[in-house]
Amino acid sequence: MIEGGIRGILLYELKRDLRKKGIVLILVFTALPVIAAIAMKALGVAVDEERLWAVMMGFDIGAGAASGLVAGLGIAGWAWLVAVVYGGDLLASDLREGGYRLIAVRPVGRRGYAAGKMIALAAFLVVAFTAAGAAVAVAATLVGGPQSKAWMAPLLGALIGLGSLQIALLASAFGALTRNPMTGFILGAAVTLLTGAAVGLALGVVVLRDPFSVESWRRYYELTILASGAIPILAGPTLPSIIYYLVEFDNTFIPLPLPLVDDPETAASLVELSITPAEVLPLYAASTIAGTLVLAYMNYRIALRVEA
Repeated sequence: MIEGGIRGILLYELKRDLRKKGIVLILVFTALPVIAAIAMKALGVAVDEERLWAVMMGFDIGAGAASGLVAGLGIAGWAWLVAVVYGGDLLASDLREGGYRLIAVRPVGRRGYAAGKMIALAAFLVVAFTAAGAAVAVAATLVGGPQSKAWMAPLLGALIGLGSLQIALLASAFGALTRNPMTGFILGAAVTLLTGAAVGLALGVVVLRDPFSVESWRRYYELTILASGAIPILAGPTLPSIIYYLVEFDNTFIPLPLPLVDDPETAASLVELSITPAEVLPLYAASTIAGTLVLAYMNYRIALRVEA
């Protein structure tokens, strides 16, 4: 009976999704890079690249200004926003409007409700980003010609969905505690953005004592990668990029620029990292899994304890 109840929750969530105005916003976000690439092609802007799919996914910046613009709209860059928009309202509206009260007294109960909601959340994110990745692979081939390893796009899209799950669960917890979807969205977004900014700023203060030194920037980039891997809400969204570098670039990170230098020759130099994607992949994977489980359990406990 509980299993049937969970299926009912999944169907209920699907119907609820289709009525949400925010679902249109989510679809627009995931389609932005495809729209941008097609528009540029129509306008005659050169975006032909063998890894255009990776640019559209947000894993690569490409070789030109046009590609950089498409990369700025990449799916991986918007994933956190899609997650907080959807996650902020996962439980909040039901708690505020009384839907939770009706479900909680039925055989499925609070446990089935919480489990069904989180399964629906994971399914939505995985399906949405897998579909977006597949659309990117097709669009990149049509716009940029034959693509290198375009088959990875839907697979990495699914991983983007799973990696964004913990951000969605964080927003969901805030929304449930306040019974306000907008509060869940704002607090989830704020914590995600501020955490990333705090890591960058703290490491910049500690490591970049000589901003003109290649070695200082190498150390800064490497520590930023390691620190991000240790923080679940940063590790999850970045994990697909780690796998992309591992597969597409033979287990090396793309050389990174040396900023803050006036001399053109020095400024044009690139910083080669000594760590490899394979070395940090276990950290990112473990952090993503652990963070997702902890935040899922937090949402589960909130659903069990909150007053209906």
